[in-house]
This record gives sequence, C-alpha cells and structure tokens, in this order.
Amino acid sequence: MRNKILAVVFGAGLLGCGIWLVIYFTGKNQANAELDGLKDAYVEVMEPPERESPEGAEKQNAVRENDGRETDERESNEDLKSGISGNGIGNGPKERIQVTDDLSGFSVPDKKIDFSALQKENPDIYSWITVPGTPIDYPVLQNEDEMDYYLMHNLNGSYGYPGCIYTQYINATDWTDNNTVIYGHNMKDGSMFAALHHYQEREFFEENPYVYIYSPEEIMVYRIFAAYETSDVHLLLAFDTENEDSYEGYLNGILENEEGMGSHFDRTLALESKDKIISLETCISSKPHRRYLVQAVLVARAKSS
Repeated sequence: MRNKILAVVFGAGLLGCGIWLVIYFTGKNQANAELDGLKDAYVEVMEPPERESPEGAEKQNAVRENDGRETDERESNEDLKSGISGNGIGNGPKERIQVTDDLSGFSVPDKKIDFSALQKENPDIYSWITVPGTPIDYPVLQNEDEMDYYLMHNLNGSYGYPGCIYTQYINATDWTDNNTVIYGHNMKDGSMFAALHHYQEREFFEENPYVYIYSPEEIMVYRIFAAYETSDVHLLLAFDTENEDSYEGYLNGILENEEGMGSHFDRTLALESKDKIISLETCISSKPHRRYLVQAVLVARAKSS
C-alpha cells in the first residue's frame, strides 16, 4: 500500500513537472514569436551603402583627419586593438570623449523603426538597442509602476521568460542620466542578453566595440570600454552617479579593475564626470549572486532622420 502511495505521489510530481515544462516552453516560444513579429512589422533594416574604393576612402579619411574628427569605424577598431593589447593599458596619452553629432564615422545600422506602431502594441516601449556581432536587437521598455516588471513579463504582458530588455524607472527615458542600466536575461537559447558573454573573449571585445540606441527622436552611439564580472549590487543605488566627484571616482574605479578571466577594459580612454555611460547587465548561470556587465560611453548623438 505504501509503495502504491509513493508511486502515485511520484507520478503526480512527474506529471506536474511535465505540465510546467510544457507551459514554460510554450510561453517562451510564443513570446519570442511575438517579438519576431514586431520586428518584421515595424522595423525596416535598410541596405548599407556600397563601400568606397580604397583610393576614395583614403582621400576622405585624410580630410577627416585634417578636420580633427574620427575616421571610419574600421580604422577606429584598429586603434582600439592597439590600445587594448597586453594588459589592457593603452600606450600614449589617454583619449578624452568628445561627443559628436556626426554619425558618418560610424557604421550605424540603418533602421527605420515605427515607434508609434510599437507603442500601440505596448506603450512601455521607448527605445531600441542593437549590438552588432550579436543577436541583441530588441525594443527597450520601462514600466512606471514596477521597477523590475519586465524581468518576468513579456511584451504582451504575459508572465514568464524570456521577459524583455528593460530599464528601471530610476532612469530617465531620454538617455540623459550619467549611467543608464539596461537589464536582460541570460537565456540558454542565446536570446535576450545571453550574447553579452561573448565579450568574455578578448578578440570579440576588440572587434565589436559599439552599441547603438535608437529612440523616436535620436540615434546614439556608445563605445564599449569595459566587460567584466561583478557582484549583484544595485548599480544605481550603491553608487551616487549624479554627484560629480562620486561619479568620476566610480568611472575611474571601473578602469582600475584587474583583468581576470573574461574581463577586459579599454584603458586608452580618460573618462570624466561629463561622460554618459550605459551598463548592460545580465546573469551568470553558474553564479547566482554575480553579474556580467558590458559598459559603454556615449560618443555620438544625432537626430534621427
């Protein structure tokens, strides 16, 4: 009799687990399908312009150098590699960030995003994030009532994974805060912010140095300067990034981190309190109380066409 009861309990447990798994994967797949549908319907990716001939590119680069502006992104990436090599400390003087409104020096993915239509689907959508070299190409959301609502809610409001890429209401939605923290799950299927872990590889860190943010009014270009493992401390509550001295100390502290396994820094930059950064944060599967951060500084900001 006892064995029969145990068998019934065990069978019920297996059935319950099976039902939960079916619900989990059905919900996750449905959420991913809805996200893909939004991309197809409201985000048009334009074909990139044809590359110039080497001779023409050299002439254009010469003009830009004489004008004191950045050359094309390929040349910028080479500069990054030379500065990040070895222990990550660049040779020569540190580079101070000068934010430009000229996007011509960057390979900004040309997207036409219908934010009006997206916001009819979900009014919490306020921007779009793209990280070339990764599958990260998502709307950014913020709920005004619950800070972490989109940690476990999907675009359609259903509860469960994968959630959304989101910011907390501590941050403004106009990207003017000194540090805007963007959250996303480290999904096993590689979606959401799982691809941030690609930056644990030095070569990937060197070859993919930009993050692009699109809003209804602007396009912003951020240059990645740090990728590292850290604690699960709440960045916006633990560090006073609105106080000038405190914020500059925080920025300097990032670049003073020691390079461990999967941690990389671009120490060619001299970050200051005037600089605006974004912090992309995700989990580490094997370490529940640790996080992986990819941080980038604003280098260009222009009105969208």
